[in-house]
Amino acid sequence: MNCAQIKQDLLALADGELSAPEATRLQEHIQSCADCRAAYEQWQKTLQALAKTPATEPSPGLNQHFFEKLDQETQGSWLPAWLQIFRKPPVLAGAGALVGLVLILLWLQPASPPADQSEEMIARHLEMFDDYETLRQLELLADLEYIEALSDEV
Repeated sequence: MNCAQIKQDLLALADGELSAPEATRLQEHIQSCADCRAAYEQWQKTLQALAKTPATEPSPGLNQHFFEKLDQETQGSWLPAWLQIFRKPPVLAGAGALVGLVLILLWLQPASPPADQSEEMIARHLEMFDDYETLRQLELLADLEYIEALSDEV
């Protein structure tokens, strides 16, 4: 094991968090390595100093002050300026009612007026128009007109 790996575990060793085999392995290395021994001693001094420091209790209004400050910092910051008005409950309720009313009016609107006569006639006789296009493409219309002229004479 190299010194970099050992130094990562020194705090756990100083704090007594390692298993017995791991602690023994690190202590053997510390005895033979002056650099790691100095780092381990520094961790021990730091933990001893922290243990001597008295615990302090936060002031009674800390939570309230913290959340007030948080509200001030984040107040509407995620909304564009023109949407800030909707953060207030009465405005939000009014906007919701207005949107609901518009949706109801759109739903109750009568269906669109029927298509005009020419579109309706084409739709009814679409097959006939398709046949007409086929005949025109085959240049049979001239023959058809000749036949119609003959039938009109009879």
